Amino acid sequence: MAWTKKENVAMYQGADWNTCVKLVTNSNPEEAQLIADRYPDISFFFICNAGIDLGDKGQFNTGDALFFTGKPWYGEAPQCDAYEKIIK
Repeated sequence: MAWTKKENVAMYQGADWNTCVKLVTNSNPEEAQLIADRYPDISFFFICNAGIDLGDKGQFNTGDALFFTGKPWYGEAPQCDAYEKIIK
């Protein structure tokens, strides 16, 4: 699979997070892409480059990758980068 990087964003904390299907700790972008490739329903994920507090959604650490189905609703987050699946 191919992925497009969106810098400095994460899933908006006010969005519906019911589409979050997986959290992997101690990951990097390459590992996260390999994980996402194994799950055809995952359409995007974000990975933390630094710790971030997303309120009631959780506090996430460097290397945490969160995987989602559906469409992203991004919020500005300089601590994170998102990756979207390229559909051919």
